[in-house]
Amino acid sequence: MSGKTIILIALLFGLASAFVIASIFGNKKQDDSAIVVALSQIKAGNVIDEKQLKSTNFPNSSIPVGSFLSVQNLIGRVAKQEIFPGEPVLEAMLAPLDAKGGLSSTIALGKRAITVHVNEVVAVAGFALPGSFVDVIVTVKGSQENMVSKTVLRRVKVLAIAQETDAVDAKPKVVNAVTLELTPKEVEILDLARSAGNLSLSLRNTFDNTEDVSTGTTYQELVSKTNVSEQPKTSTNMSQKSSHKTQPSIQKAINQEDKVEVIKGNSRAEMAY
Repeated sequence: MSGKTIILIALLFGLASAFVIASIFGNKKQDDSAIVVALSQIKAGNVIDEKQLKSTNFPNSSIPVGSFLSVQNLIGRVAKQEIFPGEPVLEAMLAPLDAKGGLSSTIALGKRAITVHVNEVVAVAGFALPGSFVDVIVTVKGSQENMVSKTVLRRVKVLAIAQETDAVDAKPKVVNAVTLELTPKEVEILDLARSAGNLSLSLRNTFDNTEDVSTGTTYQELVSKTNVSEQPKTSTNMSQKSSHKTQPSIQKAINQEDKVEVIKGNSRAEMAY
């Protein structure tokens, strides 16, 4: 084989290798698509601005359902929930096309928002933040025989605390009003409950979906449990007191039995054993 033939074969192998490499990288680029992600934090209820968005490449196999391919399609839309930087903006995160900004855009379809006034103790000392879930408890006061405390609503979503709809830095805040997301029936229950007594909130784990059943606690049940826990101490004290009281009487009786009166004619005398 001549030298020219060897050089020609080497050139052919080189061209084939270059073609294969170009095909691999070309296919890799074709496997990616540009989708829209958040460039900065977008708060719930805010109208989305172009400056808050950017396009970035995503593997076609990993593109989330409901993604947007163009920034222009998102300008003027309202965020239904908080969107963090680098997170793909999805249709499920947005309010309907004709929605305006504000709290009303963040309410789920078929739900209602109602605000209740609370104090710092009732509101779980400020730890009930937007996006968290709580149970609602009502305490009905009256005569002691009729007092009752009962959980009337379970796993209720907190939409806002005071006028804030996002949990900035997740720091506890003491407020005097909490807005809850409820069904129309739950709104009626809550409205009646706050008219009947005092409302309290108990904070739930975000992932706790259990539905524990409780018939409530009455004042009589509370007092009876307290009396049962104190009863053994009372009976013990009474037995100790009674034992202390009986001991002198027993000793006195013993002392009296140790003496005998002896009578001889007109003389009398006592003899002790």
